[in-house]
Amino acid sequence: MDEYAKEGLRTLLLAQKRMGQSEYREWALKYEEASLCVNDRDEQLDKISALIEHNFEIVGSTAIEDRL
Repeated sequence: MDEYAKEGLRTLLLAQKRMGQSEYREWALKYEEASLCVNDRDEQLDKISALIEHNFEIVGSTAIEDRL
């Protein structure tokens, strides 16, 4: 990833996280509730997403040259 960045390439990191079914169901219920919020929906979705967006296992990366 560092080499891609040094070359100025647009990078994409691929990662995964293993979760038990009960852990996922609990999170998915909270996510669904947040998605139905009328006020501050984006903020609520960000908070719920942050609950699981950690401890990922990196499985790959890719990069492309970004030319206009």
